[in-house]
Amino acid sequence: MKGIFFTPEMVTAILEGRKTQTRRLTQNPRFYVGETVYVKEAWAFDIPVGAVSYRAARVFRYGEDAESSPRRRNPMFMPERASRIKLEITAVRRERLHDISEQDAIAEGIKKWDEFRYSPPRGMNLANEFSFDAQFYQIWESIHGEGSWDLNPLVWVYTFKMVQP
Repeated sequence: MKGIFFTPEMVTAILEGRKTQTRRLTQNPRFYVGETVYVKEAWAFDIPVGAVSYRAARVFRYGEDAESSPRRRNPMFMPERASRIKLEITAVRRERLHDISEQDAIAEGIKKWDEFRYSPPRGMNLANEFSFDAQFYQIWESIHGEGSWDLNPLVWVYTFKMVQP
């Protein structure tokens, strides 16, 4: 089974049922409709106990802060057996990044009243700094780097649903 990376904030959005879509920068589709993938996230493995803890929970086992725990591991190395979330891909399409709609931004896990502070990109017509577009812009740039929004790349859009274990 293939894995897919998500930030702790986006893992939380998936678990809360707010995130059902993601955009990825790849030349070719990595996932296909009907495929089940596992979520790779920041994690820790407690060897003596044999338990897995997750950064999205904010605290690892034994009360260690998730940001500074020596047990913390990179999501890149998360094996399928350590994952707690499985997703079924329900739709795949390719589009330009700026083609994101308000409905898509909501499916990306944006909360309507989240407050993000930033300088809006050139050419983005926003009603206010708390719009869905503005929030998605900030999340995109935080993941892909400053100026990445302005490139308006082609992205693969994956819609998914959580699969119960």
